[in-house]
Amino acid sequence: MTRKECLLKTIEFLDKQPTTEEIDDMKHKIQEIISELPSIEWTDSKIRDSIEQFAKDTGKNPTVTDLSKKGLPRHTIIQYHYGISASEFLKQNYPQPVTKSKSKPYGHKTAEEWKRLFIEDYQRIIPKSGEDYNDQKKSYMPTWATIARLNGVVKWRDLIVLCGLKMPQEFRRPVVRRSKPKIEVNGTKIEL
Repeated sequence: MTRKECLLKTIEFLDKQPTTEEIDDMKHKIQEIISELPSIEWTDSKIRDSIEQFAKDTGKNPTVTDLSKKGLPRHTIIQYHYGISASEFLKQNYPQPVTKSKSKPYGHKTAEEWKRLFIEDYQRIIPKSGEDYNDQKKSYMPTWATIARLNGVVKWRDLIVLCGLKMPQEFRRPVVRRSKPKIEVNGTKIEL
């Protein structure tokens, strides 16, 4: 049985049911589908129907990555039909819900506030490294790397300097002084 035959039999079955508005809508939709068969072309209604069906099935609007899944129009189809990128089309028509906790989990405080809290926590712990800080920090505090990033630095030592803190003497790396190599030529020592 072909898809078209199956759809026609479905209409015959629906004709035998008591007439309701829902059944009439179903028969109308099936007739639209039949009129477009066989079809490999995407129309506006097919694009929107497939995206809406995906949203119903998965409980979320699709992302551009989802458009590579079977039954959804590829990003090139959307770009061809609407003249905008698939990302822009989805953003305009099927936006993703943005939750505060996912987008910026530490956005409820400024970078300066986090820096102040970091200084307090650092002085309580006196950690020997960033890893040591992360292990002993208060549970509501972000990791040292997050605080550093919020304040425009990436290294543990840079964060310590930015906060005006000092590494405990016993944890500092020793400074290795290297002397310049010397050679002796005709009894005279020469630095290289």
